[in-house]
Amino acid sequence: MNSPLHWLGSLAALLAAGPIYSAQPVESRATVGFQQTGASSAASRQAFFFDFFILRALGQGADVAGAQWNLWGNVRVASVPQQINSPVARLSAGALNVNQLAQSAEFVTGLEYRPKAWIWQQPGCVRTLGWVLHAGATGPLEAKDSLSIFEVPAPESPQYPEFRKRYPAAAGVKYAGFVTPDRNRFQRQWGAGLRLATFDTSSASNAPATYLLTLGQDEAVTGGSLRSAVGRIDVFYPLPVPLGSGAGAFRALFLFGTATLRLGQADPGPTFLLNPAPATVRGSDANVAILAVPGNRDTYRIGVGLDVLPLLGRFKIGIR
Repeated sequence: MNSPLHWLGSLAALLAAGPIYSAQPVESRATVGFQQTGASSAASRQAFFFDFFILRALGQGADVAGAQWNLWGNVRVASVPQQINSPVARLSAGALNVNQLAQSAEFVTGLEYRPKAWIWQQPGCVRTLGWVLHAGATGPLEAKDSLSIFEVPAPESPQYPEFRKRYPAAAGVKYAGFVTPDRNRFQRQWGAGLRLATFDTSSASNAPATYLLTLGQDEAVTGGSLRSAVGRIDVFYPLPVPLGSGAGAFRALFLFGTATLRLGQADPGPTFLLNPAPATVRGSDANVAILAVPGNRDTYRIGVGLDVLPLLGRFKIGIR
């Protein structure tokens, strides 16, 4: 029986082999890189990621740069913000942060219809404008280090009445532990909008630069349910740094950025300044109240990556 590594190598060789027809019916990239992720009014974190994107023109012999209808999909395994929606997130107590990041996966697929395509600036450079409809989900693969424990304000503290009103389960205990809720479903998302893309048709290995703007809903930033409108901005740009020379040169270094914004009135709420619990306190202790609070904050990510598929094809790297 073939191993998973064998199938992975076969897939990489197929995708890196180039177009199936004389026109280029498939645009694909497998990006490995480094990114920074975070949420509004919260600390950020840097981490590695893996991203696979494929865009397929619909129709026999269709060109991915000129086709009116395209099917596309994207899978990303990386760290995403698991922001606790709590005024405690705005505390200033040492180096501890309520914001936690967990290893997660995001998968999105959709259709694109392009009513317009034109030559841009020079021959071989094609710019397209299309309508996009997509759906997908995000979800943690391992929610580790999601618990943050703090001292509950003393009953004589001016903060205590408001804290008890907002978190009644913390009344009568010494510590409060904040966690993101346990879910048995991925956090769903959908959206519709416009994508502007610029293709360099001089080489099949050159990825297009894209700008995506959509409006929809996303449970990851609206408290775990599909409510309120959410805007998403996605920018992807291949750096003009050729690797190699001549006809075989390709551009494999990418910059990208994503912002997910809830389109509604902000709720500042009260701010609690809490002291972190001693390191000896555990979430299972009898004097700790566990408070599960869903994420409800705008998120962003920016980063740089390297497309490994052209490298596999160029250097003929295979896995047996």
